Amino acid sequence: MADEQDALSRLDGIADAWLVHDFPIGVPLDDSKTRAVVGRSAPVRIGRGSAPVAFDLPFDAPPSLAIGEDEEGSLCVADQRRAWVSGRLGHVGEPLTRQALGPVVDQLLHLTGVTPAVVGADDDPESLSRRWVRGHLATSVAVDVQHHHAHVAATMVEHGIPGGRQVIGVVLDGHGRGDDGALWGGEFLVADYAGYERAAHLAYVDLPDRQGPHQPWRVALAHLRAAGVPWDPSLPTVRASDDHERGLLDDHLHDAGRRTSTSSMARLYDAVASLSGICHHTDYEDQSVSELEARARAFGLGDLSRRTRVYAFGDDGDPTPIIWSVVQDVRKGVDPGLVAARFEHAVVELVVGNVRRLHERTGLSTVTLSGGLFVHPLLAQACLERLRSERFEVLTHSRVPAGEGGLALGQVAVLAHRRGGSAVGRRPA
Repeated sequence: MADEQDALSRLDGIADAWLVHDFPIGVPLDDSKTRAVVGRSAPVRIGRGSAPVAFDLPFDAPPSLAIGEDEEGSLCVADQRRAWVSGRLGHVGEPLTRQALGPVVDQLLHLTGVTPAVVGADDDPESLSRRWVRGHLATSVAVDVQHHHAHVAATMVEHGIPGGRQVIGVVLDGHGRGDDGALWGGEFLVADYAGYERAAHLAYVDLPDRQGPHQPWRVALAHLRAAGVPWDPSLPTVRASDDHERGLLDDHLHDAGRRTSTSSMARLYDAVASLSGICHHTDYEDQSVSELEARARAFGLGDLSRRTRVYAFGDDGDPTPIIWSVVQDVRKGVDPGLVAARFEHAVVELVVGNVRRLHERTGLSTVTLSGGLFVHPLLAQACLERLRSERFEVLTHSRVPAGEGGLALGQVAVLAHRRGGSAVGRRPA
């Protein structure tokens, strides 16, 4: 809340006291948040004290604005060889965030002196930020940018990759609408700024809705159903729900209009966290992933395959063998931390195996790691070390978040190379 009277009204009966100031808040910003990832500080959230973040671009950009995405996005303004990324906006689905969006856009444009001729947004037709662009910035050319392509492009900008150079982009996150209408999230792209090829991905699983980040048990039951594993009450994830809840979930999974196919790696993390008994319900962002990683850390990943049995994905990124392995270990009473470590090890092996195959096919040796899961140090460090040991050049984030807070930077990079077009179906130039 940036307005004093609003705070006094909304927090009446909740807050014990208020600390106010005689200066108004012109631009509402959260505090910045960083985390040590791959041996250096990496932003989780750009906020007070660090926004806007200025970039020298390795290409010329038209006067442009990118709006990011709905949940944790930031804005980016670019012109010629400069770009500026704003602080975190918050969820555009919240009325107060939508009310603040226009003033924040105006403030950033005024600060930079840019009048955008082209505006970029996520290409998900359900995106609220995309709708806002079309409703409030109709005088500019609007360009849709595919979610995971923007993640890769943002990493490339951070490292000064010039236009026309291709990379192998690994993007592991919660969701982003794909070209086929499914929710992507376990993606391996061959990409440059102008386009991409979806070269590999986690196999699809049908989920009942987008409630996974808050109810991992629902995702776990959906993964059990997809893998052909009965909902046995001996499993912790089944006991985390009642008969009525499971009945509703079963109805949703049988209703084509209520389910969505997804390749999301973050939702697989949710499933494993619940199946192993680590986390069934969440109260904050990325809770299930954070708790699973914390339990896995005690066992380590470096030489895990030499110390114990490990898990493996099936052909074409099929998670079915992972689900069966987790269920078997849970029934045997295996420590949930070891289950978590075996799973994390399997994810690293999937990343390295797919990158190796794409290198053999394309000759590319530069790899980008992006998406919200690479905010988590255990996975990021393990992937970095394994890929570097095989002589790949690995690019990670250190100035914008690996998650949604970096999308707008990637969107302006795509705008600069493909004005007036659509991301859908585009292959690398």
